[in-house]
Amino acid sequence: MTTTGFNTLYALNNQDAEIALYPNGTVFHQSLFDTHLTAYENGISVSWHTAYLSGFTSVRMSIFEPRDPPPPREPSMNVSEINMDRYKRQVIGEDRVLNDLNWKVRGAEVYATWTLPNGTTQAAHGTTDSFGLVALVLNKARKGTYTLAIDDVVVEDHPFDSDNSRNASTTSSGFTTMSDRTRHSAEPTPVICIHHLRASTNRRPSQTIRITTEPSG
Repeated sequence: MTTTGFNTLYALNNQDAEIALYPNGTVFHQSLFDTHLTAYENGISVSWHTAYLSGFTSVRMSIFEPRDPPPPREPSMNVSEINMDRYKRQVIGEDRVLNDLNWKVRGAEVYATWTLPNGTTQAAHGTTDSFGLVALVLNKARKGTYTLAIDDVVVEDHPFDSDNSRNASTTSSGFTTMSDRTRHSAEPTPVICIHHLRASTNRRPSQTIRITTEPSG
């Protein structure tokens, strides 16, 4: 351990150099805005956080009794939420991806399959943002049942943990057909959000939404 390692101003202006002081330390990038360094054998931890709107970066350091590092973690990812909703002529499935530490995962490639009311399927793909969210949109939706099944989530060195992903939630939703007088300005449509999916061993995380029509008043 060095005296430089306790200098928060140095750590603020020289993140890479600060990390290099502890070659045996564990570094984890929680998101685009958060980085954590823990040097167990030296008894020091350093955290950098950058505010999303202002861009202001703060550094926090803590000192603890030096100890042996814990066993290496086995990183993984899971789908923690699938929210389904409808909007105009769209069906939207919004997924949230977390890692094994329950931190939001940015840049995860999500691969999924829509099942349409007529039984046909359509592939979907998207990338999560800094909040671990990705929206998978199906256009020109008609009345009927739509199912979104997660096929895979890909991030380097983080296997997809389907057993601990959300799975199988069904919702029924309807919309009212617009009258001819107002149809030209707006037309009812579907959107999807994916909520609380618990995955079983042999099933893909999925959610179903049913879209029906009602006679206009």
